[in-house]
Amino acid sequence: MPWKNSPLEIQHRGDEDYYLFIDESGEHILKNFDTTRPIFTVAGVLIEASSYNQIKEKINNLKLKYWENGVYQEKGKTKKVCFINRAIRRRQKAFSKHYLNDEEYNNFILDLSDTMEELDFQIISSCIDKTKLVNQYINPAEPYSLAMMFIIERFAKFLHNKNKKGLVMLEARGKKEDGLLLSELLDIYNYGTRYMSYRTIQKRITGFYFNKKWYDNNQKTYLGLELADLIAHPIGHFALYNEKTKAFNRFETKFLGYKDYIGKGLKIFP
Repeated sequence: MPWKNSPLEIQHRGDEDYYLFIDESGEHILKNFDTTRPIFTVAGVLIEASSYNQIKEKINNLKLKYWENGVYQEKGKTKKVCFINRAIRRRQKAFSKHYLNDEEYNNFILDLSDTMEELDFQIISSCIDKTKLVNQYINPAEPYSLAMMFIIERFAKFLHNKNKKGLVMLEARGKKEDGLLLSELLDIYNYGTRYMSYRTIQKRITGFYFNKKWYDNNQKTYLGLELADLIAHPIGHFALYNEKTKAFNRFETKFLGYKDYIGKGLKIFP
């Protein structure tokens, strides 16, 4: 199966009904982690293939509204603007005052919030409380693979109920880390989980792919990975403080199973 070790260019695919884009927030390490920030979040943005190009157009139009040709300069190179939560919050790179003055920045935040609310996607996410995890389990599972297990179960169930197929795309973090996570994902794919058989997973999920947010010499971005990045931090904040930020309120209705989405579209563990 070539998808086991080859990156995917989404525009070249045509045999899936849904795409699930994955990004994370927080650290997944269990040794010597910051106990004031114990939540590790994996956020999945679920997009129907038929809606992908329309969503892409809306995101690109927003970039064109605030950046000439939708690009900016970074270390002397021209790059497509990429919506990254951390950079937006800290006003770095394309979101710095060099590109957006205070009024423009505030208007952009409002437009981005409106766009996120309007876009047609759903959310499957998982938050791992590392403090509770290490306190309750003698040999706790690795948080990233644990969170992905919850997400894959729910994605496979979603696809099975609709008699559809879908792929999973994760943000590439590095060859070694991606290889380790892919090994964990293949175990789930080949053997299933306690609640989802390998037959259903293999029938419904066509593959796992790792890609950077930017591609084509930094002139294009994977919008699904951008959306997953945008929602991951507010979801983690909610899991830690039981507090809904303004951003969270804008996309809350998109959780799978809303209004009763805890344990469905959002799994918090333990």
